[in-house]
Amino acid sequence: MNTDCVGYTLSVPAANPSVGAFNSAGNQKPSLPAAGAVNYTVDAEAFVPGSAGQADCSSSDLETNMTSTNTPLAVTPGGSVTAATLAFTGCQ
Repeated sequence: MNTDCVGYTLSVPAANPSVGAFNSAGNQKPSLPAAGAVNYTVDAEAFVPGSAGQADCSSSDLETNMTSTNTPLAVTPGGSVTAATLAFTGCQ
């Protein structure tokens, strides 16, 4: 009662980026991606529906980089993890 809940699923790359500097000669040589799991942060914002994005709750912005079992929110190829719960309070 008096609680709005939402579930979500995010599909994200399970590989670190390959990064390189721009070279106007056209022969870019980006570095290989770092090995291992990819760490993520989930950011959620609460807003009043139909209000053009008016913030709701106190605070209206929450984020987590942890799983539901309090380990880093890290993704590996073919894996699945559950982010920690983000619980907004003081909402309309």
